[in-house]
Amino acid sequence: MVLYFFITVCVGDVLKECHIEFIPAQLQLPICGGYLVYPLLGYILHNTRIGTMGRIAIYTAGILATAAHFYATAFVPTADGGINCLLKGYLKFPAVMQAAAVLVFVKYNATFILDTLRLRGICNFIKPTTLSLYLMHIYVYQYLCAHVIDRTSPIQYASAGILTFLVLAVAVRVLQKIPGAKYIFP
Repeated sequence: MVLYFFITVCVGDVLKECHIEFIPAQLQLPICGGYLVYPLLGYILHNTRIGTMGRIAIYTAGILATAAHFYATAFVPTADGGINCLLKGYLKFPAVMQAAAVLVFVKYNATFILDTLRLRGICNFIKPTTLSLYLMHIYVYQYLCAHVIDRTSPIQYASAGILTFLVLAVAVRVLQKIPGAKYIFP
């Protein structure tokens, strides 16, 4: 299902935007659309043993996808001179390949990352807030970008994601201390 999604949606939509009809509309299954690819991909990568060469291939694909994403955005303008959004979006192949690379890297290096960099305490603080962070991050991010962050400044725009994460993590942890609030902020 993940492979079908990747071919029909992640690659197929990019080709369709380039006016290349790769997958006929009749072959696209509704169940293989949307963000379902991420939990399925995570499940597959978590439960599959990947050898060294497989990991290197996944890391390379993630790096190349990131390079393609940034290259297309920065150096391939649209006809009207705007930003090229061909490879932008969570359902485009660069995002899915980046996610796969990060998931595999964390799977095989979690102990090193947590213990060597002493991040276990931070992760234990953040762990109970992850669902709430996922559900609410876009609203806080949009607010910050509209009212606080200067979107023309690359440093401020990039820091908006980190600021969103930190503000929400602390806010959710405080709200979870209110009796009954953990049912509203899981």
